[in-house]
Amino acid sequence: MKLICLTLVILLAGCACLHKNATETKVEDVVEVPEPSGPQIIFLSYQLSIDEEKQISAELLSKKIKDGKLKQSRSRNKDGKEGDLQCIQLDENGHALETEQIANPLIKDVEYVGPDGNLGRKIVELDKADLSIRMQLDPRARSISLQLMNGSNQILSNIAL
Repeated sequence: MKLICLTLVILLAGCACLHKNATETKVEDVVEVPEPSGPQIIFLSYQLSIDEEKQISAELLSKKIKDGKLKQSRSRNKDGKEGDLQCIQLDENGHALETEQIANPLIKDVEYVGPDGNLGRKIVELDKADLSIRMQLDPRARSISLQLMNGSNQILSNIAL
């Protein structure tokens, strides 16, 4: 019985010493881990509106950058038409790195069934619409420009990263 008690006391004393050493932190043991420099995705949320003079404006609602990589199976519209939008990633010198064409969310092409039972098609222009953009972020990108594709490529928004 004495042997068991003595063994138990020795074990408890050893555990107490180990616990004390484990809780002491030395300054030289702390190592800072750098942020991962892998691929990133940018999420942009805009509210587009059109005024009485048919001028489109864009208000940035949110911008989030997260680590990750988009799947390559997304089909990208490379040939935009007049009235569509384009989101352009620009480098520090203002040169385009990546461009994504986006159908104008203020213009909706609606199909409907008419009173005679035939299908009809109508283009509806909205006063306001939300726009969400998700792009693979180029590591060299320093700003993102949202432009209306018209004769002058009107800049709707330009944000720094």
